[in-house]
Amino acid sequence: MNGGSLLSELSCLYEIASLGEAHDLEELLETAKEKAIRLFGLSHYAVFLETARNEKVTFCGWGIKNKEEAEEYLEKAGLRAFYYPFGRNGIGGFLLMAKQRPLQDSEIRLFRLFAHSLEDTMGLKVTLRKLKETQRTLEEAFWGVAFALTKLVERRDPYTSGHSLGVAELSRKIGEKLGLSEKELMGLYISGLLHDIGKSTVPLEILVKPGRLNELEMRLIRLHAQAGYEILKDVAFPWPVALVALQHHERLDGSGYPQALKGDQIILEAKIVAVADVLDAMTHDRPYRPKHGIEKAQEELEKDKGTKYDPQVVEACLLVLKDHA
Repeated sequence: MNGGSLLSELSCLYEIASLGEAHDLEELLETAKEKAIRLFGLSHYAVFLETARNEKVTFCGWGIKNKEEAEEYLEKAGLRAFYYPFGRNGIGGFLLMAKQRPLQDSEIRLFRLFAHSLEDTMGLKVTLRKLKETQRTLEEAFWGVAFALTKLVERRDPYTSGHSLGVAELSRKIGEKLGLSEKELMGLYISGLLHDIGKSTVPLEILVKPGRLNELEMRLIRLHAQAGYEILKDVAFPWPVALVALQHHERLDGSGYPQALKGDQIILEAKIVAVADVLDAMTHDRPYRPKHGIEKAQEELEKDKGTKYDPQVVEACLLVLKDHA
């Protein structure tokens, strides 16, 4: 083999190795076809592919219109064709490549390397697609359960219907203003959605009492923060959802509950949900009072900024309100 042939083969090997750069199965099949025709000077090219569970049947051809035509061509092509059956990684089907003349041994060797690489890469893409589909199904189930839990709590108290969703959405928007990552924003949303899950343990007559709560009733309703933590603490969230449920009534100056935490003892997510919770609560009717206007709610946040509520969180919240004014 001369230097030119070696250089050509090296170039082919590099291009074969780059098949894995395709983002998905469809892109891989088109890229493989383009590379094979260009690198090998093929007259015919065909890939017939099906996964083990017949989830997808794909035909990708050049000079051949369908699987039947490919099989018919193979019968008469003889030494001009290379045929490779797929049988690994849960993939069935075949690869067919042909030229106008009989194939040389060096070409067959490259064809075989190409076929192996294509099969392995297709197996990876099919597996990744299955994983993504499974992940999507699990995420849908996850959100379904989260919303169901929220509705379970809010169904007991018509005055708070929509409150958790409002807190979740506002918390996410505040987080965006603070420059949090997409993963952190998702954590904020689910934390806002479930922050009051502990209210499922509070007696209904206290939740819907039209007048002011007495001291004993206040003690009982304040238990919902700890109860929410107990409900959520054993769930393997990748975010501090249980801690947010526990701390969303804590205040910077230590006047909150249940632990009278101060300043940096309170996690950022809880500080954000606390502000979103207060704003949403003030702007909606409650059994013991009518709703306040948005201006009054903003005044309250401004008044308690730096004492009860984190100043940066309040400023971010006010920016959100300004955007939606």
